[in-house]
Amino acid sequence: NKVDMVLATFTITNERKQLVDFTTPYFAVNIGVLTRAGDRIKTVSDLHDKPIIAETGTTGEAYFRKEGFEIVNCATANECYKMLKDGKGIGYATDNLIVLAYAVIDSDTEVNIKNLGVSDFLGIAVSKGNKDLLEFLNGELVKLSKNGFMKKTYDETIEPYYKGTAEKKYFLLDDLYSLF
Repeated sequence: NKVDMVLATFTITNERKQLVDFTTPYFAVNIGVLTRAGDRIKTVSDLHDKPIIAETGTTGEAYFRKEGFEIVNCATANECYKMLKDGKGIGYATDNLIVLAYAVIDSDTEVNIKNLGVSDFLGIAVSKGNKDLLEFLNGELVKLSKNGFMKKTYDETIEPYYKGTAEKKYFLLDDLYSLF
Protein backbone atom coordinates (compact mmCIF):
# COMPACT_ATOMS: atom_id res chain seq x y z
CA ASN A 1 0.00 0.00 0.00
CA LYS A 2 2.88 2.38 -0.71
CA VAL A 3 2.38 2.90 -4.47
CA ASP A 4 -0.65 2.89 -6.73
CA MET A 5 1.03 1.40 -9.80
CA VAL A 6 4.32 0.19 -11.21
CA LEU A 7 5.09 1.06 -14.82
CA ALA A 8 8.45 -0.38 -15.82
CA THR A 9 9.86 -3.37 -17.66
CA PHE A 10 7.65 -5.50 -15.44
CA THR A 11 6.86 -8.87 -17.00
CA ILE A 12 3.44 -10.33 -16.30
CA THR A 13 3.97 -13.70 -14.59
CA ASN A 14 1.62 -16.02 -12.70
CA GLU A 15 3.69 -15.54 -9.55
CA ARG A 16 3.39 -11.75 -9.76
CA LYS A 17 -0.35 -11.99 -10.50
CA GLN A 18 -0.78 -13.39 -7.00
CA LEU A 19 0.53 -10.12 -5.56
CA VAL A 20 -0.73 -7.44 -7.98
CA ASP A 21 -3.25 -6.99 -10.78
CA PHE A 22 -1.97 -6.25 -14.28
CA THR A 23 -3.38 -4.17 -17.10
CA THR A 24 -3.75 -5.54 -20.57
CA PRO A 25 -0.18 -5.98 -21.86
CA TYR A 26 1.28 -2.96 -23.61
CA PHE A 27 4.57 -4.39 -24.88
CA ALA A 28 6.09 -7.78 -25.67
CA VAL A 29 9.61 -9.00 -24.95
CA ASN A 30 11.54 -12.21 -25.38
CA ILE A 31 14.69 -13.41 -23.70
CA GLY A 32 17.89 -12.07 -25.17
CA VAL A 33 21.46 -13.01 -24.30
CA LEU A 34 24.22 -10.41 -24.07
CA THR A 35 27.68 -11.86 -24.73
CA ARG A 36 31.18 -10.55 -25.15
CA ALA A 37 31.83 -10.05 -28.88
CA GLY A 38 35.15 -11.87 -28.67
CA ASP A 39 33.43 -15.06 -27.44
CA ARG A 40 31.65 -15.42 -30.82
CA ILE A 41 28.39 -16.75 -29.39
CA LYS A 42 25.87 -17.08 -32.22
CA THR A 43 23.34 -19.70 -31.05
CA VAL A 44 22.05 -21.28 -27.85
CA SER A 45 24.14 -24.37 -28.54
CA ASP A 46 27.25 -22.18 -28.19
CA LEU A 47 26.19 -21.56 -24.57
CA HIS A 48 25.99 -25.21 -23.47
CA ASP A 49 28.07 -26.27 -20.50
CA LYS A 50 28.86 -22.64 -19.66
CA PRO A 51 27.40 -20.49 -16.85
CA ILE A 52 24.64 -18.02 -17.67
CA ILE A 53 24.25 -14.81 -15.66
CA ALA A 54 20.67 -13.87 -14.75
CA GLU A 55 18.87 -11.73 -12.22
CA THR A 56 17.13 -13.74 -9.52
CA GLY A 57 13.45 -14.30 -10.25
CA THR A 58 13.50 -13.27 -13.91
CA THR A 59 12.17 -15.07 -16.95
CA GLY A 60 15.77 -15.40 -18.20
CA GLU A 61 16.76 -17.26 -15.07
CA ALA A 62 13.68 -19.51 -15.24
CA TYR A 63 14.23 -20.35 -18.92
CA PHE A 64 17.89 -21.32 -18.60
CA ARG A 65 17.41 -23.13 -15.28
CA LYS A 66 14.64 -25.23 -16.89
CA GLU A 67 17.01 -26.02 -19.77
CA GLY A 68 19.61 -27.31 -17.27
CA PHE A 69 22.13 -24.48 -17.47
CA GLU A 70 24.30 -23.40 -14.56
CA ILE A 71 23.01 -20.02 -13.40
CA VAL A 72 25.11 -17.29 -11.81
CA ASN A 73 22.68 -14.96 -10.06
CA CYS A 74 22.91 -11.21 -9.67
CA ALA A 75 20.60 -8.57 -8.25
CA THR A 76 20.46 -5.86 -10.93
CA ALA A 77 21.02 -5.42 -14.65
CA ASN A 78 24.17 -3.36 -14.07
CA GLU A 79 25.57 -5.99 -11.72
CA CYS A 80 24.87 -8.70 -14.31
CA TYR A 81 26.53 -6.63 -17.04
CA LYS A 82 29.64 -6.10 -14.89
CA MET A 83 29.76 -9.82 -14.10
CA LEU A 84 29.67 -10.60 -17.83
CA LYS A 85 32.46 -8.12 -18.51
CA ASP A 86 34.47 -9.75 -15.68
CA GLY A 87 34.05 -13.20 -17.26
CA LYS A 88 31.82 -14.70 -14.55
CA GLY A 89 29.53 -16.17 -17.18
CA ILE A 90 29.35 -16.67 -20.93
CA GLY A 91 26.17 -14.63 -21.33
CA TYR A 92 23.72 -12.40 -19.50
CA ALA A 93 20.10 -13.49 -20.12
CA THR A 94 17.10 -11.23 -19.55
CA ASP A 95 14.46 -9.29 -21.50
CA ASN A 96 15.84 -8.57 -24.96
CA LEU A 97 15.10 -4.86 -24.66
CA ILE A 98 17.53 -4.65 -21.74
CA VAL A 99 20.42 -6.63 -23.22
CA LEU A 100 20.08 -4.95 -26.62
CA ALA A 101 20.65 -1.61 -24.85
CA TYR A 102 23.98 -2.76 -23.43
CA ALA A 103 25.13 -3.83 -26.89
CA VAL A 104 24.29 -0.35 -28.22
CA ILE A 105 26.49 1.40 -25.65
CA ASP A 106 29.31 -1.17 -25.49
CA SER A 107 30.72 -2.36 -28.81
CA ASP A 108 32.64 -5.11 -27.01
CA THR A 109 29.31 -6.86 -26.41
CA GLU A 110 26.65 -8.21 -28.75
CA VAL A 111 23.26 -9.88 -28.79
CA ASN A 112 23.00 -12.60 -31.42
CA ILE A 113 20.32 -14.48 -29.47
CA LYS A 114 17.52 -11.88 -29.44
CA ASN A 115 14.16 -13.66 -29.33
CA LEU A 116 14.50 -16.81 -27.29
CA GLY A 117 11.53 -18.69 -25.90
CA VAL A 118 7.94 -17.56 -26.02
CA SER A 119 7.03 -13.89 -25.83
CA ASP A 120 6.50 -12.41 -22.40
CA PHE A 121 4.33 -9.38 -21.90
CA LEU A 122 4.82 -6.19 -19.95
CA GLY A 123 1.92 -4.64 -18.10
CA ILE A 124 1.27 -1.96 -15.54
CA ALA A 125 0.92 -3.44 -12.07
CA VAL A 126 -1.66 -2.02 -9.67
CA SER A 127 -2.47 -2.87 -6.07
CA LYS A 128 -4.48 -6.07 -5.86
CA GLY A 129 -8.19 -5.32 -6.07
CA ASN A 130 -7.91 -1.70 -7.27
CA LYS A 131 -10.43 -2.25 -10.07
CA ASP A 132 -11.09 1.46 -10.69
CA LEU A 133 -7.44 2.22 -11.41
CA LEU A 134 -7.05 -0.97 -13.44
CA GLU A 135 -10.06 -0.14 -15.65
CA PHE A 136 -8.87 3.45 -16.08
CA LEU A 137 -5.37 2.36 -17.13
CA ASN A 138 -6.73 -0.27 -19.54
CA GLY A 139 -8.91 2.39 -21.15
CA GLU A 140 -5.96 4.76 -21.48
CA LEU A 141 -3.80 2.04 -23.05
CA VAL A 142 -6.49 1.43 -25.67
CA LYS A 143 -6.67 5.18 -26.42
CA LEU A 144 -2.88 5.44 -26.68
CA SER A 145 -2.72 2.55 -29.11
CA LYS A 146 -5.61 3.75 -31.26
CA ASN A 147 -4.04 7.23 -31.43
CA GLY A 148 -0.79 5.71 -32.71
CA PHE A 149 1.19 6.52 -29.57
CA MET A 150 2.84 3.09 -29.29
CA LYS A 151 3.95 3.05 -32.93
CA LYS A 152 5.11 6.68 -32.79
CA THR A 153 7.07 6.04 -29.59
CA TYR A 154 8.70 3.02 -31.16
CA ASP A 155 9.57 4.89 -34.37
CA GLU A 156 10.86 8.02 -32.63
CA THR A 157 12.51 6.56 -29.55
CA ILE A 158 13.18 2.83 -29.61
CA GLU A 159 14.16 2.46 -33.27
CA PRO A 160 16.75 5.28 -33.25
CA TYR A 161 18.23 4.26 -29.90
CA TYR A 162 18.55 0.57 -30.73
CA LYS A 163 19.79 1.35 -34.26
CA GLY A 164 17.60 -1.24 -35.93
CA THR A 165 18.48 -4.13 -33.60
CA ALA A 166 15.05 -4.18 -31.90
CA GLU A 167 12.57 -5.33 -34.54
CA LYS A 168 9.14 -3.75 -34.16
CA LYS A 169 7.25 -7.00 -34.80
CA TYR A 170 8.64 -8.49 -31.60
CA PHE A 171 7.60 -5.63 -29.32
CA LEU A 172 4.41 -3.80 -30.33
CA LEU A 173 0.93 -5.11 -29.52
CA ASP A 174 -1.20 -2.78 -31.64
CA ASP A 175 -2.92 -5.78 -33.24
CA LEU A 176 -4.18 -6.76 -29.79
CA TYR A 177 -5.53 -3.26 -29.13
CA SER A 178 -7.31 -3.18 -32.48
CA LEU A 179 -9.68 -5.79 -31.00
CA PHE A 180 -10.95 -3.31 -28.37
